[in-house]
Amino acid sequence: MPTFDDLAAELSGRLPSLSPFLAQTFISRAWSSIRDERLWNFLIYDGAVVCPTLVSAGTFAITQYTQTVTANAAASAALAAITGVGVTSLQIRFMGLGKTSQIYNITGYNVTVPTAAVLTLDRIVQEPTNAASQYMVYRAYIVPPMTDFLRWESLVDMVNGFNIGGAKLTYTSAYFDARDPQRQAFGLAYFCGFYRAANSVDVVAADSAPIYELWPGSTQGQNFYVRFRRRGVDPAPGDVLPPQIPTSLVMAHALAESGYPHVAANVGLFPQFKGSNFALLINQARTEYSNRLKLAKKQDDEQGLSSSSVWNRGHGLRQGRFGGVGFPYPIDSNFFQSHPIFW
Repeated sequence: MPTFDDLAAELSGRLPSLSPFLAQTFISRAWSSIRDERLWNFLIYDGAVVCPTLVSAGTFAITQYTQTVTANAAASAALAAITGVGVTSLQIRFMGLGKTSQIYNITGYNVTVPTAAVLTLDRIVQEPTNAASQYMVYRAYIVPPMTDFLRWESLVDMVNGFNIGGAKLTYTSAYFDARDPQRQAFGLAYFCGFYRAANSVDVVAADSAPIYELWPGSTQGQNFYVRFRRRGVDPAPGDVLPPQIPTSLVMAHALAESGYPHVAANVGLFPQFKGSNFALLINQARTEYSNRLKLAKKQDDEQGLSSSSVWNRGHGLRQGRFGGVGFPYPIDSNFFQSHPIFW
């Protein structure tokens, strides 16, 4: 299979005097644009999201309006026993009357004194000062396995035998605020809603990965097998094109949108192109790109039975249900004749 280095070399061959570094940049830009053209099937990936069992042994010493809290020996041991995910990927709540305390992200975990672990939180504690506060540590928020994550396809709890997918992925934390503002529902999570995007000082989500909330709070220990779509990343030296994408498609885009415009603006550096009709060259390259892109999309649909070319992402019909339940769309006369449908 050709590598992206091969494509850059070919572009330099087609445009003599073009800097090899610019050739690599133009190929990378073309590849980025092609990835954004649709929900390609080759950008579906698998991963895992681990939600450990609730930790609540021992107590914490908390001081109102401070950002650090200290665990006693029992709580320190319970935190140290957590496996599968780091403590700074979890959240903590301190139990007041009615267990209505806020949810804090754990951003720091200091075990200099093993029997008195110190947690740093993402904001100051609002609950009253308490030298022996009960607490809950669990995973209220999750982040995708990849930073170039685009969207979830499904989260499957294999052990308990159910799937978070379809309409269960269309909610947000604002919906959970209305349904359960005190977050009193715990146990097995069966909804996943958008919480917020990562910010520049985020520890919960590195880089640009968004953050999602599980509801009810996952406290019984769940390991999700997840399928998700990625946006894709820019190529590194030696990377190869996916087999679904022909080299001619990338080359046509690189010539049309970067190569020929660059030569036209700097024609003095490309004497062999002096007097060329750049408008015609660009138009020809764009036509070739359009034709090859249609073919690539068609083949991608056929391989993955995708409907990306028909329905836009998030379209009600593509979600495939009447109000989230019922029969999958699109349906035709053959479907109506072979299935009993009750209105």
